Amino acid sequence: MVSRYDIFRADISPKGFEVFGFDDFITSGQSRQISDLRDNPGEISRMVEKNYGLGRRFYSYSVLQKRLILLLDQVFQETD
Repeated sequence: MVSRYDIFRADISPKGFEVFGFDDFITSGQSRQISDLRDNPGEISRMVEKNYGLGRRFYSYSVLQKRLILLLDQVFQETD
């Protein structure tokens, strides 16, 4: 369960992560969904695997390294 804060809505959610999100308060319907999920370990495993894969694809250290190299290359090319 995650609060749908601004960065989450703009950057993380569009990537397809499967979470139970809430804005200001957790509703009784959302609580029931979490309870139902708790009783379904196969679904939990599926969600975890999907989210882990998306995390590696978009937010891993290797992705960060590649992006930083590109940015640094641009900075040093502009100063030459």
